Amino acid sequence: MSRRNIPRPSIPTKSANPARGRGTDQQQQQQKKQKLSDEAGQAALQAYDRAVKVTAERERYRTDRDNFREKFKISESRLQETDVEMEKLKKELAEAKTAAASAEVEVEKMKVEEKKKLEEADAKGYEAGIKRAALEYTQTAHQMVNDALEDRLPEFFDSSGMTASMPKAIANGVCPVERLGVER
Repeated sequence: MSRRNIPRPSIPTKSANPARGRGTDQQQQQQKKQKLSDEAGQAALQAYDRAVKVTAERERYRTDRDNFREKFKISESRLQETDVEMEKLKKELAEAKTAAASAEVEVEKMKVEEKKKLEEADAKGYEAGIKRAALEYTQTAHQMVNDALEDRLPEFFDSSGMTASMPKAIANGVCPVERLGVER
């Protein structure tokens, strides 16, 4: 006989309740299988839960990475657009400064020209005043000479033999003196 076929004696356990003993081997094996299957199921559920969490984390990291890359590309393109716009504005500013400087030069030229014009007008006005004064002086002098001549004309005409109407004609310039025979 082999040892496998020998029934084993049951050994009393140290449990406090002798009525509660171990069941048969079959029952124990079923309990072990149930326990193992329950533990293996729990472990499988836990492993599945971990795998789902890991997958979700990986997916979240992947979407975060993709979102970050997309946002980075967008910000890079905006930065490039901003740089281009800034260069454009710098050029426009430089052109505006150049235009302002040339306008300022033109304004200065205009101010100088206006000042010259005013000075010329003042000078012309001064000259005109001098000419007016000289003309008035000349007219006054001529008037004085004419008055003196008119006072002496009757004497002249009496001595030269002219008629009384001739001095008026000579004074008016109608009758030239040479035609009358008076020498200069």
